[in-house]
Amino acid sequence: MKNVDKLEDDISEKKFDRISICSYLTVLGWLLCIFLSDDNRSQHRVFHLKQSLGIWILYYLVGRGMDVLDFVSSYLSFSFYLCWVFLFLFGFITAFSRKLKPIPILGKYFQKYFNFIEQKPSSDSDHHKRLDS
Repeated sequence: MKNVDKLEDDISEKKFDRISICSYLTVLGWLLCIFLSDDNRSQHRVFHLKQSLGIWILYYLVGRGMDVLDFVSSYLSFSFYLCWVFLFLFGFITAFSRKLKPIPILGKYFQKYFNFIEQKPSSDSDHHKRLDS
């Protein structure tokens, strides 16, 4: 019986990791992950949802803003996109390796200011109640 419980925990951990990893892939992926994780948000999942949201906001506000404002030099734009790719890969790799390491410089601010994404522990009894009704 203990082995079955351990196996279920391992399977659910892998599911959580896939959702955390998926949140980095696209903005639509992030939205999908936030809705898929509505019932059960582990600390790992919440951490990476906040990190990936910050990375995507940075990309659209600063990166796309530079593209719209044509007076910014191409070297500055290239530098920003290079830094963004580094932050993206850093977050993606830490999610894949199940670590809670914030992205350099901005990660701690993402954790602080995106507090509307909160941890919601799973309750099996609540889940079964919803299925019965």
